[in-house]
Amino acid sequence: MVSDLPTITADTPIDELAERMIRERRPMFLIVERNRTGHNGDIIGTVSPDALARTRDPSTVSISDVVTRDAQSVSADAAVIDVLMQLWSDRADQLLIEQDGQVIDAVIGSDIIDVANLRERAGIV
Repeated sequence: MVSDLPTITADTPIDELAERMIRERRPMFLIVERNRTGHNGDIIGTVSPDALARTRDPSTVSISDVVTRDAQSVSADAAVIDVLMQLWSDRADQLLIEQDGQVIDAVIGSDIIDVANLRERAGIV
């Protein structure tokens, strides 16, 4: 899982998001709307490096253009195999983790595979 999910507002320039992803070594950001008082509001989706890679001209595209608004979620107590199955069936690269209706974390499919490979190499099956 990705802990302490960082947020960024939908009106942030996409090149700033790309810089933060690299600098903070974060594969995913939660995208939030800025409310009328200028504070961060509701989560509207996620954005990943894959979404940025599909962007042809970052100078003409905003985060709101690449945000995954229908980000899928899974319960915090879900079994890993169920999470993998949901990732594959949804053709998603990430899932939000929810507990009591609140987003608390996220899981990225490649991280699950990396952990499984490490366990196999270490002889932990």
